[in-house]
Amino acid sequence: MLFVLGALFRSERKSSTDGLWNRFIEVVFKLGKYLCFPQHPQQKRAKNSLEFLVDSLLFPLQKDCKILFQAGEIDEVRVTVVALTSALHNFRKILAVEMFTQKRERCHIIRNDFFTTGRVKILFLIGFIFLQSSCAFFLSYIKDKKPSPNETTEASHANEFMWEQFHLGNYDSLPSILDKLNSSYQLDPNNADVTAHLGYMYLWAFAERIRNKPQERILENVFLSNRFFKEAIVLNPDDPRTYGFQSAVQMCEGAFTNNLEMLAQAYFGSLKAIRKWPQFNKFALGYIEGQLDTGTRMYKQGLKFQWEILDECAEAKLSEEKIMKDPITILTALYDEINNSNDPEIKRACGNSWIAPHNWEGFFLNFGDILVKAGRIDQAKIMYSAVKIAPSYVDWIYKDVINLRIEEANQNVQVFNRKQNLIALTDNKQMMVNSEMSCTGCHKMSSGEFAKASYKSGSEISSAAEKK
Repeated sequence: MLFVLGALFRSERKSSTDGLWNRFIEVVFKLGKYLCFPQHPQQKRAKNSLEFLVDSLLFPLQKDCKILFQAGEIDEVRVTVVALTSALHNFRKILAVEMFTQKRERCHIIRNDFFTTGRVKILFLIGFIFLQSSCAFFLSYIKDKKPSPNETTEASHANEFMWEQFHLGNYDSLPSILDKLNSSYQLDPNNADVTAHLGYMYLWAFAERIRNKPQERILENVFLSNRFFKEAIVLNPDDPRTYGFQSAVQMCEGAFTNNLEMLAQAYFGSLKAIRKWPQFNKFALGYIEGQLDTGTRMYKQGLKFQWEILDECAEAKLSEEKIMKDPITILTALYDEINNSNDPEIKRACGNSWIAPHNWEGFFLNFGDILVKAGRIDQAKIMYSAVKIAPSYVDWIYKDVINLRIEEANQNVQVFNRKQNLIALTDNKQMMVNSEMSCTGCHKMSSGEFAKASYKSGSEISSAAEKK
C-alpha cells in the first residue's frame, strides 16, 4: 500500500515541484520505519535519535522548500498546507510532544492509538505534518531581502548609541535605544546589524524585566526579538550567533504561549545552531534549559553543556572528572590558554572581549547557579570562585554577588527551585538568567573600563570563516 501511495503522488504531480513531493514520499517511508520499528538499523546507529530525525528528514525537506520558494513555485504547496492545517492540528500537537519529550514508549503509543485505524493513512499524515512544519518554518520569515551594501549615517549612530548604553548597563535607556534603532530600520530595513541589534535589545528588555514592576505587555519583547532575529538570519546567514539566539527566544515564546510545536521546532533549531558554533550556542541553549526543573531531560542537558563548553574551549580534553581534581589550577591554565588563542571564535565565546568584557565572570556565575539548583553545593562554590581567576574581576560591577552566592549557596537550593511566574517576577532573589544581571552580567563595563574602551564598529564576529 505504501508503494501505491508513492505511485499516486508521482503520477499526480508533473510540475517542477516533483522533487519536493519525492522528498515527501521519502519522509513517509523513513518516518514510518523510524517510529514503528525501533530495531531499524538506522535508529540503532543514531547517536541521538532526535538529531537523526532532524538530519535525515526535516532539514533536507526544509532545503527543498526553500529552493522552491525562491523559484516562486511554492504557492500551491502553501495553499494545500493551509487547507489541511486545521484538521491536522491536534495530531501534530501530539506528535510534537512525543518528539520533544523523547519518550521511550513513543512507538508503542503511536502504534496502539493510531496505526490500528489504518497504517497507510497515518503515515500519510505524519509525512504531511513534516512537510507543513518544515515549509512553514521558512515561509514565516523568508523574504525577498538582501543586506544593504552600505551603512547609513543613522544606522551608524544608532548602533554606536546602542553599544554605549548597553556597555554602561543603562536599562532605563532602552526606549531611546529602541527608538533610534527602529528609526534607522524604517529608513533602511535591510541593514543586517540594525536588525540583529533590535533582536538583542528587545531580548534585553525582557531578560532583565526584574528591574521594573511586572508589565502586562512584557511578552511583546519576546515576540519582537524573535521576529528581528529571524530577519537578521535572512540578511546575514553567516552569523552563527543569531541562529542560537533566535532559537532560544522562540523556545521562550513557545513556552509562554503553550505552543508545543513551536517549542519543539525551536529546540531543533538550537541543536542546528550548536553545530555552527558549539561554544557559543551551547551556552545560549543551556542558559534557557538551566532554569527548568532539575528532573527534566533538558535541565540535565543544560548542565552537561556547561562542562562541554569548558572542554571545547580547551585544546586538551577537559572532562568534569579531570577539572574537579584540581579545578583552580586547571581553570587558571584554561583562562591563559583562551587569552593566547589564535582562534577568534574561542576568544569570543570563551573569554572576555570588547563585546562581552566580563564573559568569563558571567559564565561561571551562571554555572554556579545551575549547580546550586541541582544541590551540588561543593562544585557550585568552586565555579563561583573561578570567577576571580580573571584579572577583570576587580572591575566587575557585580563582584560582590559572588561572595554572597557562596555564603547563601545552601539556602539558594530551595530558592532556585521554587515555582514562580516567570513572566511577572517579583522576588529579587533569582538565578542569573532571570536577574538584573541576565545580560549585563557579561556585557556591562565599569565606568573606568568604559572610559578606556572605545566604540569598535565592525568588531562583532559574524562568520565562522573569519577564523580561517
